[in-house]
Amino acid sequence: MDSRPGGWKRVLWGKQAPVVWAVVALGVLGALPVVAGLTVLAQVGGPYEVRSSVVGAGGGNSTGGPFSLQGTIGQVDAGQMVSGTLEVRGGFWPRVTLPTPTPPPPPPKPSGADLAVFKSASPDPGRVGQSLTYTILVTNAGPGVATGVLLTDTLPSTVNLVSISASQGSCIGVGSVTCNLGNIGAGFSASVTIVVQPTAAGKVSNTVQVWTSTPDPQTSNNQATITTTVNP
Repeated sequence: MDSRPGGWKRVLWGKQAPVVWAVVALGVLGALPVVAGLTVLAQVGGPYEVRSSVVGAGGGNSTGGPFSLQGTIGQVDAGQMVSGTLEVRGGFWPRVTLPTPTPPPPPPKPSGADLAVFKSASPDPGRVGQSLTYTILVTNAGPGVATGVLLTDTLPSTVNLVSISASQGSCIGVGSVTCNLGNIGAGFSASVTIVVQPTAAGKVSNTVQVWTSTPDPQTSNNQATITTTVNP
């Protein structure tokens, strides 16, 4: 050892420093056979050189002699790798295959049909012996199709039936009118026109009702009543 003033500094940081620190590093590695989950094995098969000081998280590449080490060091029990004369146990993440996501189920089909009926009369007031026309409109607010739509209209006793017509289906009647309107799609409508002839003066009240074989979530709008004045 250099006994002159500053001798230690020259040994540790002078021209011989790389050799000194290499000896110290080899001594530490030889004293610690297991470091951070890695098994350090003795050299087998001849001299070799590792040209990388650190192989850690994030990957690295250490080559030299009869082996090549590539990969990411992480979980100790993730697996093992054997290459040439170097064996490393643990530290290598296995291949992970992500599952294919399952698409969501389709939305349920709409069900139910909200029927509604509206009625008007013309002229108002009317006259005895002259035609009085009732116009009836049946609508379907959905969300589903209204199937087997049935309309009934009981005529007042003070009128005579002249004619019945419908935009779809068929109608029959004398003192009472019944119409089978078939199916009405969501957002669609059907109309019925009834022509009568009043036989007496006064107030004439008339009520119409509709039904469907499809569940109707709101039946309070399935009936409509109108009152008309008839003059002599």
